Amino acid sequence: MTVRSRNTIIWLALMGATIGSFAISHDVGWHLGSRALAITAIAITIAKVRYVGLDFMDLRRAPTAFRVLFEVWIVTLGLLLSAIYCFPL
Repeated sequence: MTVRSRNTIIWLALMGATIGSFAISHDVGWHLGSRALAITAIAITIAKVRYVGLDFMDLRRAPTAFRVLFEVWIVTLGLLLSAIYCFPL
């Protein structure tokens, strides 16, 4: 099998990340409270969202303002999800 396009490589990496984050999330459920594994799963998910936005929604070639707004949104989302998990009410 020959991989020729960037989208194919990214798609394969996203599939691997999906399997990895599922495995990590499943492990967190069994051990009830491993924050490091949960934060890792959140980070993998945020990276996946970033690559989908940049490569499959063409934000990589979007005007700079849109791309910066997207990147800031991704970082903010990751930090908020991590904070919510680490410091529940």
